[in-house]
Amino acid sequence: MKCLIGSTLLTLLLTMLVPAQSTNQAKTSEENLPPAPTVKVEVQAGSPLKVVSWTKWVAEGKGIEVAVKVENVSHKAVRAYATRFTIVQDRSNGGCFMFNVVKPGKVLQPTDSEVRSTWRGYPKDSTEPILIFVDFVEFTDNSTWGIDSCESAQRLAGVRTGGKVFAGRLLKILDDLGPAAVLKNVEAEARELQIPQHDSPAWREGFSNGVRGILQRVLDAFQDGGLPDIEPALKRPVDASGYQIEVVKPENR
Repeated sequence: MKCLIGSTLLTLLLTMLVPAQSTNQAKTSEENLPPAPTVKVEVQAGSPLKVVSWTKWVAEGKGIEVAVKVENVSHKAVRAYATRFTIVQDRSNGGCFMFNVVKPGKVLQPTDSEVRSTWRGYPKDSTEPILIFVDFVEFTDNSTWGIDSCESAQRLAGVRTGGKVFAGRLLKILDDLGPAAVLKNVEAEARELQIPQHDSPAWREGFSNGVRGILQRVLDAFQDGGLPDIEPALKRPVDASGYQIEVVKPENR
């Protein structure tokens, strides 16, 4: 089962965009489109997340933007989750949209909510509604919920392993040669790092994503603060799983 992380999915679908047309042409094109597909949210007993979703056409009807609002209705803090999209009549179709919290302050505490969106291809002549449900949830106490049909747990494990391995490799370069050498060699080091053997393709894909995440972190750190910011960026945990996070009750905020 294929699972795309938000930024990757956005990059893939941005390639579908056509050059901008005049305002009148765009308006005419939008008027010729059928109503955007409806979304059916599956009722799941005991789900820690409440989901509301809606869609709109993008790229002149070449795809749809699916907005997903999730609210944490559990008594735990959520640091990662995946929602799955399928066509109602074909539940074997579709894929997952996974979001993994990197910064500890961004975890979903009880009653917190957020809206994320993903873009997907959808035939303009289809009348089938989209079914969405919660596939996987990971809490800050390391427990999980959901059927995990998209192997999000394996993917997250790969992300964290890849990020830690690559950050450790770059820290050794930093200790030996300094931050300028890290910046100069970071892309080559990412290309040369071999993905370990693993039974799960999702884990291996996650490992690659973890390496790319650290690569981007180094580039962002240099862009924001120069060479001195590279070391603290590499020493931060890969994501929120590396922090001790207490559950904050709504009445205590």
